[in-house]
Amino acid sequence: MRARALLAALVLAGTTTVVSTGVTTTLTAAPAHAAARPDLTVAAVTAPARVAEGKRLKVGATVRAASGARAGATRTRFLLSRDRKAGGADRVLATVKTSAVPGGGRRTVTARGPARVATGRWYVLACADATRRVRERREGNNCRASSAPVRVAAAPTPPPGDGFAHVPDPIDVAHEVDAAAARSFTPGTYGGEVTATGADGTRYRLVVPRDALLSPVTITLSPVASLEGAPVTGPVRAVEITPHGLMLLEPATLTITPPAGTDLSASSGFLFDEGGLDFHAFPAEIGAGSATVHLTHFSTPGIAAPSGDRASPGAGRWPRRAEAQFEATLADLLAGDRGDVPDLGDRLKQLVEAYERDVVQPALRAGTACGAWRAARTAVATALGLSRRSQLLGLPSEVGSSDLTVRLIREVSTAQADCAYRSCVADHKVGAVQTMMAVMRHKALTGDQAELDRLAPMLRECLTFQVEVRGTAAAETHWADGAAAGLGGQFYYAYDKSARLVGGGTITLRLNPAFGLSGRTETRLTEFRHVEDGRDADGDDIAPFTVRGTAWDPGLASARLDLDLNAYLPSWADGWTYFPPPIAGQVLLDLRSSALDYGTAVNGPLTETYTRTSGGSTTTAQTSSWVGALEALVNAQLPQSGLRPAVVFGPRDQAGATFVDRTWSRTRRLCHAEAEAQCDETTTLRVILTHTPGA
Repeated sequence: MRARALLAALVLAGTTTVVSTGVTTTLTAAPAHAAARPDLTVAAVTAPARVAEGKRLKVGATVRAASGARAGATRTRFLLSRDRKAGGADRVLATVKTSAVPGGGRRTVTARGPARVATGRWYVLACADATRRVRERREGNNCRASSAPVRVAAAPTPPPGDGFAHVPDPIDVAHEVDAAAARSFTPGTYGGEVTATGADGTRYRLVVPRDALLSPVTITLSPVASLEGAPVTGPVRAVEITPHGLMLLEPATLTITPPAGTDLSASSGFLFDEGGLDFHAFPAEIGAGSATVHLTHFSTPGIAAPSGDRASPGAGRWPRRAEAQFEATLADLLAGDRGDVPDLGDRLKQLVEAYERDVVQPALRAGTACGAWRAARTAVATALGLSRRSQLLGLPSEVGSSDLTVRLIREVSTAQADCAYRSCVADHKVGAVQTMMAVMRHKALTGDQAELDRLAPMLRECLTFQVEVRGTAAAETHWADGAAAGLGGQFYYAYDKSARLVGGGTITLRLNPAFGLSGRTETRLTEFRHVEDGRDADGDDIAPFTVRGTAWDPGLASARLDLDLNAYLPSWADGWTYFPPPIAGQVLLDLRSSALDYGTAVNGPLTETYTRTSGGSTTTAQTSSWVGALEALVNAQLPQSGLRPAVVFGPRDQAGATFVDRTWSRTRRLCHAEAEAQCDETTTLRVILTHTPGA
């Protein structure tokens, strides 16, 4: 009876097991209602071809339900697999909610997750109904692999200084920001502030003080919407601040204010770098209703309660970067009440001095080489940040800023400025001037007038250009029969005239404190040719003549050169592999006639100031302006910047010392419509911008 009951139970479950002479066979009998169950499969998987190790990987899948029953809400799981088959060795990338799918319908899902796997080729697996929430007709067809593998490449090499104090055992996290809540501002050297508010009502207020920046830069605050993989518990309040890695000369202050009544007593500070790398504890002042964080560089700071019994988030796990290890050690020392740590002042002093000796000073020494501009920028900023951090800790002024460190900073700055000058003058790499500007800005802030006086003429020599403006105006005039056109005998019956004027000037552009790179010159004619032939109203031939000249009333040409310069070069994390960076900009032109009319006569579209003698009489004639013709061409064909035409150029236009060499031309028909005449004027303008250091 018991066997019969067991058999009945197995049959009801859809499976019958028959045991015979030691052989076990499993037979499956589908229940009558099984055909009505849904059946979920993955129709397609999308993934990029490449991702850096530890970076976020965006993937997608199309979940399909077979015709028939509707499939309720499920979860789709994405995994990274070496062999395209689900198994225990696969790494979970992300699990996302998937809405219900009607029978015969499809649902597209996307996810992001950090590629925390070894480098090499990995396939992306997408598995529908990964948590088995839906009873399906078939349970073994829920997964599908990407058709091509994703290549996980090695992460970028961290900046100098790795290995300070501890062997790295980093924590990398995954996070999403609330892009809709992001706020940006562009402070200059005078500083400024911006506030962003997260979805939970937490306000993030960033104050950048005066003299913290070398030049204007756009700063964006993006509240963090989710954080995975961090050793914290409870609500997380964090904000991503970009540009990532931007180093400040003076600390910025971030104030985190959650909704009223929030208890922050268990919270501690943390920070992680771009892409979720190097999550570690970070000093934060926790108050009754807000937290204050002092930042010498930008990344993603925040506050949360440490998980477990840790005193600070990530305690015992050391990040990769030396600076991050220093910050984590500092946060651990400051995690409790200062009175609870014996000899806290001495321990802080020892920590700062060790970091200065073992990390900052070696990095500064390495930054004196001409090719080490990136290391030099990071080392100087780190040294200055350490000095400011020591002041915030209440340590003596010489701690973190010893005489040796001050001397090394000066040596690095001098070496990099000199390298940049040579690169600009000898190789016409004008982008190197950005390093000179950054050094001079720093010297101005520190009051180093002697170095400023040395660098100022070097900067002016580097930023010297010449703009050559060359114009040609040519006209052809032919009258067939003036009387027949009804214009009476005031015009010749037949008339042919040709004229050609060539002129221009060279403008030297030098650095002007009020107007930037600017200059002006006269645009003198260098050639004038005039040929006239025809018959007068009585039908008598006009004696042919030709006039040539070389000295004529000049016009005036002025120009201003605007270069896209910024004192901030991208940091190591931004992938820059070359220096100096290429330069783009624009030349603003202004062409004016000094004495000649702008009007155009019927039969003389060019400036013709000449004297001819024919038949014993002397005649002087003057018509329109040659410079006016060039001005009309410039205004018609060049883009405008404000009220002035601009010659815009980019990095691809540079060829050695020549940054611009461009020509424009225009042909106009100028005669009266009722006259049987042909009067054409062709104007050509050529602009050449040349780097002429020291000219």
